[in-house]
Amino acid sequence: MSDTITLEVGGMTCDGCSSRVRDALQSVSGVSSAEVSHEQGTAVISHSGSSRENLSSAVRAIGYTVDCLLYTSDAADEGLGVDLGGRRII
Repeated sequence: MSDTITLEVGGMTCDGCSSRVRDALQSVSGVSSAEVSHEQGTAVISHSGSSRENLSSAVRAIGYTVDCLLYTSDAADEGLGVDLGGRRII
């Protein structure tokens, strides 16, 4: 089963930034796709078994910030975080 997590990424200002973040996330083991928007400041990652620590570390390693982590899959119903209208903040 594939899970989805949304990271709020700080410091992205252009398409090049989005591409660097996407490439970094897709290099993490278990990541099947990453959709990154510098306009929205988000990265939506589909993965199987990738830890949120590994995902956020990959983004931080290339010079961007991760302000918070938002789960958007059914896996969030396991009781993690605080519900924000269908999203859980971790």
